[in-house]
Amino acid sequence: MTQTVAPLSIRAPAPRLHARIGEDDLGQMSLATGESFACLNYLMYRGEVKRELRDDGMYWYSRT
Repeated sequence: MTQTVAPLSIRAPAPRLHARIGEDDLGQMSLATGESFACLNYLMYRGEVKRELRDDGMYWYSRT
């Protein structure tokens, strides 16, 4: 059984990252954000995730 998940933007995990890394460590936040993009790109390449550009100018990601 597949769980349905609402589309997410790259900003969605930010509160969790802030809690783990800390808001003052911008270098680590930049690395974590870059790693998130890399993972999403890999999942798009595999056909497991799709990306949609919305009217707000942000990309939203969801399972295919």
